[in-house]
Amino acid sequence: PIWAVSVQNEPEAKQVWESCLWTVEEEAEFILKHLQPALAAANLGHIKIFGWDHNKDCIVERSKGLLDNPDLNPLVYGIAFHWYAGDHFDKLAEAHAAHPDKPFFFTEGCQEYGPHLDDWAVGERYAHEYIGDLNHGASGFIDWNITLDLQGGPNHVGNYCAAPVMLDIENNSIRYQNSFHYLGQFSRYIQPGAQRIELSDIKGIEAAAFKNPDDIVTIILLNTQDNAVETCLSENGQFFKITLPKRSLTTLLVKEEV
Repeated sequence: PIWAVSVQNEPEAKQVWESCLWTVEEEAEFILKHLQPALAAANLGHIKIFGWDHNKDCIVERSKGLLDNPDLNPLVYGIAFHWYAGDHFDKLAEAHAAHPDKPFFFTEGCQEYGPHLDDWAVGERYAHEYIGDLNHGASGFIDWNITLDLQGGPNHVGNYCAAPVMLDIENNSIRYQNSFHYLGQFSRYIQPGAQRIELSDIKGIEAAAFKNPDDIVTIILLNTQDNAVETCLSENGQFFKITLPKRSLTTLLVKEEV
């Protein structure tokens, strides 16, 4: 089942693979005069439309151009973004602050330039991105690709990449990469409908915290240092010490006392 579409993948990318350049004015006109009317006419008006679907460096301008249009705003469910231009968490926060009623979704992130088999840096990259995005306004994530072969394909232009699950076709086996397990720390323990809550800074640690609908608090802590870090956390009067191993991602589940 299809629940959402975007107008164009990476509308500012001119690549050796399939691409199509769109200005924000062209994207707005297409949604208003063509895409949404066509979906409605086909009894598919329930399918949500995401705008942008490209990097965060231009997310402020693109979201403003789409969402500040009073005719277009009700038709655009949210803004989709990728990670390839760098962190730009400040840009995401600025765009979200201007449109807090709209979801901002990470819809593509892939480790480029080869399969990177068993490279722990790939998992760390995902965790760094997700923590930063969630702390600055993101509502959810979609990975691309979930499965590739050991070469990092198939790909018709040699744009081989890594994936959380790598398929060994010759031996008919699956190799789960560290990124698969890093992703699981988020997808398993941050429930749909969770609300992000403030977490005090921990020196040298990237962290995010969430209150789930069942009142379990999820705290995710990323230590990218080459040494363990000891810290003390408190939540609603509960205090506990924890040691974060070097180069680790730690998830804590805290049951709130009634």
